[in-house]
Amino acid sequence: MKRLFPIFLLILCSACTAVVQSSEDITLRFRQDGTFRIIQFTDMHLDWGKPDLYRHTIEQMAEMLDTEKPDLAVFTGDIVTDGLADSAWRHVFIPLTERNIPFVVAFGNHDREQELTAQEMADIIMSYPTNLNTACSGTLDDQALEILSSDGSKVAALVYSFDSNDYSTERTRGDYGWFSVSQVQNYVETSGKYTDANAGVPLPALAFFHIALLEHAQAYNEHHTAGVRGEDECPGNINTGMFGAFHECGDVMGVFVGHDHDNDYTASRDGIVLGFGCFSGSTPPWGKTTYTNYHGGVRVFELKEGEHSFTTWKRDYSGEEFDRETFTGYKDYTLRKASKPEGSVKGISLSEGGAASQTVSGPHIGRDEGGHRKYIYDGYLDVPRSGLWSLQVICDGNGTLKIDDVTISELKNSGQCNFMEVNLEQGLHPVHIEYESINKDQLFLRWHPVACDRFLPIQDKYWYIK
Repeated sequence: MKRLFPIFLLILCSACTAVVQSSEDITLRFRQDGTFRIIQFTDMHLDWGKPDLYRHTIEQMAEMLDTEKPDLAVFTGDIVTDGLADSAWRHVFIPLTERNIPFVVAFGNHDREQELTAQEMADIIMSYPTNLNTACSGTLDDQALEILSSDGSKVAALVYSFDSNDYSTERTRGDYGWFSVSQVQNYVETSGKYTDANAGVPLPALAFFHIALLEHAQAYNEHHTAGVRGEDECPGNINTGMFGAFHECGDVMGVFVGHDHDNDYTASRDGIVLGFGCFSGSTPPWGKTTYTNYHGGVRVFELKEGEHSFTTWKRDYSGEEFDRETFTGYKDYTLRKASKPEGSVKGISLSEGGAASQTVSGPHIGRDEGGHRKYIYDGYLDVPRSGLWSLQVICDGNGTLKIDDVTISELKNSGQCNFMEVNLEQGLHPVHIEYESINKDQLFLRWHPVACDRFLPIQDKYWYIK
């Protein structure tokens, strides 16, 4: 039995995003060693009328599951693409249920071309005991799968599964479909809900669907990291902003698709990895389920609890592993723990040139005196609530800002304005600032919680000296 916790429900729209938390026997959870492994199958193109190819593909799937032992399997479309779809869907996921491996499915453009309706296919898929899909929208819904911490106490990561739709609804706009505006908005609301529940810090997440984004090709041209681009990408030609939403929400570290069988590369743009899985159908010498110039295989992912990073590699059906890479999120969400110093009082210690010190209300200086004067600030910043804080430093000089002995910003160049985000636990945090003025003794620190969009000066009441 699966329990469904909807964040919102659009009955008349195919962009129904659901939050899925499975029953206890298939709850997704980090292992005790802090890892969580995902395997991606894509573009199997199964045909029940070709039993040898069908059987070989299922056998290869089973071997990959036994080799990688994943905690979750993700299918990114074009799974059953020819006749007798009912029989094909009723057998394809047996290797998952035999091994008690949870799985989620996103449709491709060819899955819905068969004699079954989207709802009929969804009903068959959801009849498997380890399936995590829902279909409140009449087709497989966009999903946010929760991965719990190893102790089960909180949601520690997310896996998104989206329906990238199938074909263009406008004759002048190419062959393939694109995300609806409502799907993008639903993702933003879902992501925001998890971020708010996590003290304003985005959870590490991966996103899976079938058709590449327009940004995949742009990423390859800008920063290709590994893998093969054996054909041009075939995205929809309308950009409704899903990649921009991923970037602004800050949770999705990587976006992985299928659709283009001869592509299995990874690339990055604006700090987000955009990549392809491996074509997972039958290939020579056993025969092809559809076009490709390469051997079939899978892509594997490993998340590490508490980190905004992931490792990915590919394994072909011969058993060879290749292109292992580790990616770290473009924002550092590491929690800075609060300190509990004894005897601290309000104010901050300032020393000029490291010599005699005086107590001031805060690290704000703005005299019009010229010259190169060096200041050293040591004290504590009292953070009023846990979460992600945006800091803005405006200075006319050079120096370093450290919080909890971690360099947060290098202050360089006259008149520079620095922005950064720091995950801070409520309470006192040691702050060390070294600052050498150039033209004016000017250093201003401003902040705001990420949920707010207005920078304000850090008030005197938040500063303490040792």
